[in-house]
Amino acid sequence: MKIRILINHISKLLETIFQKDYWSMEDRELANEASKHNIPHVSMGGEHGEHWYMDRAKTINQLVSRDNALRTKQNTILSITALLISMASLIFNYFSR
Repeated sequence: MKIRILINHISKLLETIFQKDYWSMEDRELANEASKHNIPHVSMGGEHGEHWYMDRAKTINQLVSRDNALRTKQNTILSITALLISMASLIFNYFSR
C-alpha cells in the first residue's frame, strides 16, 4: 500500500517536471484533458458560427500555459522543501558531533 502511494507521488512529481506531449494525443483525449481543466476546446467558424471544429493549436497552447503556471508554483515549493531539509541536515550534523 505504501509503495503504491510512493509510486503515485513520484509519478505526479515527474509529470510536474516534464511537459506532457499534447501534440501526440488523439483529438478525443485532448478534448477530455481540456474539459478536465475548463479550457474550451471547440471553436466556431463560418459566417454565422455554424461550423464547429476543434482548434488543436489553441487548446494545446492553453494547456501548456496552464502547465507552466502550475510548474512554477510547484517547483518553488519543491525548492523551498529541499532547502529546509538541507538546513535541518546541516543542523543535525553540527549537533551530533
